[in-house]
Amino acid sequence: MSKCPVQTGRPREMQVLEQVICMVWLAENKTLEELRQGQYIIEEQGKQARKAKAPEMTFADLSAMMDNYCAAVAYQTFPEHNTWMAFINVPEV
Repeated sequence: MSKCPVQTGRPREMQVLEQVICMVWLAENKTLEELRQGQYIIEEQGKQARKAKAPEMTFADLSAMMDNYCAAVAYQTFPEHNTWMAFINVPEV
């Protein structure tokens, strides 16, 4: 399977378009089971990061990754609704 076309070492810095592309790619290229497994892995990484007292940016990155996975799950689960849009972080103007 190919990788998401939007790759970044700092998910917390993803722009809105990058988030949407990532979410759509995940939703189109992963099964619901794979997405749920990804959510579980990110959650476990968060637990390990807390134990290791990781820097705050680690949690911001994990949160951004989780948002993309949650949006992809919502996109697959409720395709007729725009529920997934709630997970996209739009910067305040």
